[in-house]
Amino acid sequence: QKNYQGEYVRMRNKNVTAFLDLADPQHPGYDPKRKTQDDDHMASVPPQKRVHVLVVPNAKREHIGQRLGARIGKGDLEATLSVVKEAEKLAAKLKIKNPKIFLNSEANIGVGYLHVHITGERTSQTKYPAALQ
Repeated sequence: QKNYQGEYVRMRNKNVTAFLDLADPQHPGYDPKRKTQDDDHMASVPPQKRVHVLVVPNAKREHIGQRLGARIGKGDLEATLSVVKEAEKLAAKLKIKNPKIFLNSEANIGVGYLHVHITGERTSQTKYPAALQ
């Protein structure tokens, strides 16, 4: 499992880890020209106010199923739902305006690890927690 410590990681609990996506202007590697699958949703948000956080389960999963293309059972759906719920809690805690929380379909996955996106608009109340070390 990849170690996301440092300036990118913003939250970790026993279930999930949340870190900045490259599409978030607060990410040190941010490239404003980089295209993302959520560009339509974010088109009306000024670039400096965009939020893009990824939430991953601490237990390795390639997608909703343990592996890409695997059959999906009740346990897989419960595990995925718990990650989505954690993302919803984080979006609320950060007071992100108009948050969109989503998973990419298998056809649009660029990373073989279950991850939930949180996108939206940074408000004056949106303050990321200090980076975890």
